[in-house]
Amino acid sequence: MFIYLTLIVFSLSAVLGFIVLSNLLKSGNTRKLFVFLHGILAGIGIVTLVIWISFEEDLKILIPLGFFCVAAFLGSILFIRDLMLETPGPVWLAKVHPVFSILGILSLLYILILKLTTL
Repeated sequence: MFIYLTLIVFSLSAVLGFIVLSNLLKSGNTRKLFVFLHGILAGIGIVTLVIWISFEEDLKILIPLGFFCVAAFLGSILFIRDLMLETPGPVWLAKVHPVFSILGILSLLYILILKLTTL
């Protein structure tokens, strides 16, 4: 159950992240509401993933957690620069951040498919 909740929350976070990134690339600014919601949803996604990991015996599930932790670290840098320094983070970092998130989602989907095919 937590795996599905995790995927839904990360997918919603990804949509909001795409909106933030497209605003940054178009105008050089971000919408703060979307920045906050994106971060909150991503945080909830990581928490649900950790809860799911606590019930799992397979260590492969740590792979998506690693990708999401790197994405969270990079996102935190972008968040701090955007809100505290009032200047959006560098564009290259805003482009690298979603790469780790996408790798996390893809690895999570791969593990889910493996689990479903072995039932």
